[in-house]
Amino acid sequence: AARALSIPLISGVILAFCTPITILKLQRVCRTSAEAVRDYLTRAFDVRRVLERFFPDVLAFRSLQARTGTLISGSVALQFFDRDSYPDSDLNLYVHMRHRREIGRWFLAQGYQFEPASHQPSEFEAAATEALSGMTATPYGMPGIAAVMNFTRRCDPRADMSTYDAQNESKLKVQLIVARKTPMEVVLGFHSTCVMNVISFEKAYCLFPRATLEERVSLLSSSSAGRSNRRRQSVAKYATRGFAIIERIPSTDLRSPSLFALGWRWIDDSSSWVIALNTRDVAPPASPNRRSPPLVHDPVVVCNWEVQYTPLRGAVMHYVVARSELLRYRYLIGDPDLAGELGRHFAAKLLQERFKKKAELDVWQFHDHTLPDLCRALLAHLTRRKLSCMRSIAEQTIA
Repeated sequence: AARALSIPLISGVILAFCTPITILKLQRVCRTSAEAVRDYLTRAFDVRRVLERFFPDVLAFRSLQARTGTLISGSVALQFFDRDSYPDSDLNLYVHMRHRREIGRWFLAQGYQFEPASHQPSEFEAAATEALSGMTATPYGMPGIAAVMNFTRRCDPRADMSTYDAQNESKLKVQLIVARKTPMEVVLGFHSTCVMNVISFEKAYCLFPRATLEERVSLLSSSSAGRSNRRRQSVAKYATRGFAIIERIPSTDLRSPSLFALGWRWIDDSSSWVIALNTRDVAPPASPNRRSPPLVHDPVVVCNWEVQYTPLRGAVMHYVVARSELLRYRYLIGDPDLAGELGRHFAAKLLQERFKKKAELDVWQFHDHTLPDLCRALLAHLTRRKLSCMRSIAEQTIA
C-alpha cells in the first residue's frame, strides 16, 4: 500500500474516491501517505480548477477579490470542496455594496456583457446606481440582497470543450449578488446547509463539512434576516445532485447535532473545514486611505453566529450586524456580550477620531485591520469575567 501511495498517478486515483475524513486519516498513517496526501490536496484543491473556465487570467480575478472582499459561493464553492464539476453552473459572487461598480466594470473589461433583468435599466452604470436604493426586486427572494446583476460571455470552444454547446451557443454566466449589509448575511440565509460554503481570495470555508461532504445531508434553515421565498426550487436542484434534504433533525439520530454544529460558531472554528489557498502573485488589498493600514486578511474572517435549533422552528442562523463609522465593512456577530463590548469600544474610539479630525486631520483611520485581534482579546476578557463571577457565586454558596 505504501508503495502504491508513493506513485502520484496511483495515489491520485485512490484519494479521488476517498471522503475528506478518510483522506485526513490517511495523512496520519505514515510518512509516505502524508506526502501523497499533501501532493494530492495541492492539486485537488487548486482554486484555478473551478475558475479558469470563467477567466483567462485567474490571478487578476483573485486580486480583484482581495481588494473588494468578494466571496465565491453557491454551486462553484460546493464543486471546489466536493471535487466535482457541474458544467452548467453559474459563478455566483457575493459582493459588498461599496464595490459593486468596480467589480461590474472589471467584468465588462474582460469581455462580459451586462444582461439586465426585465426590471433593471439596460445599462450597467444605471443598474449599479439603482442597486444603492436597495429597492430592486431580485429573482432569489432571499433576505439581505440589494440587487442581482448578470454578466454573460460566449464560451470559447478552444478554451473549454466541456462547457461548449455549438447547437445552443453556450454562454458563461456570472452573477453579482450585491449584499445590502454584508455578503455573509446572504450566505447564512441560504435555503439549507449544503451550500453554506465560501471562497475568499485567501481561504476556502465549508461551514458544515461532515454533513455536506461525508453524509451528503443538508438541513433546511433560515436566518435572523428571514427565509428564502424560493426554497423549494433551490432544494430540488441539490436533491438531484445527491443530497438528502431534511427539515428537522431526527430525534433518534445522535450524530446530527454534531453534524450540524449547533450552538456558537466562528467561520474558521473547528467545526468548519478551512483550506488555505495559494496566494502567490495575488495582489494584496490596498490601504483604504492614507491613515489606514491595508487589510492583511479578508473581512470574512470576522464572522460569528449561533446555529439555533428547535423542532418547531427548525434551524436558524442567528446574528446581529455590527457596524461603525470606523469600520469600512459590516460584520456578523452572534454573541450579544461581544457585540456590546465592540459597540462600547468603537463608540470611545469614534470620539477620539472626531476630535482628531476637528483638530487637524481631514480623514480618520479605519479599524478593520484590528478587528480579528480585538475580538479575540474581548472574548478572553469576557471569559475571565464570567469565570470570576462563577467563582464568586460558588464561594458565597459554600460560605
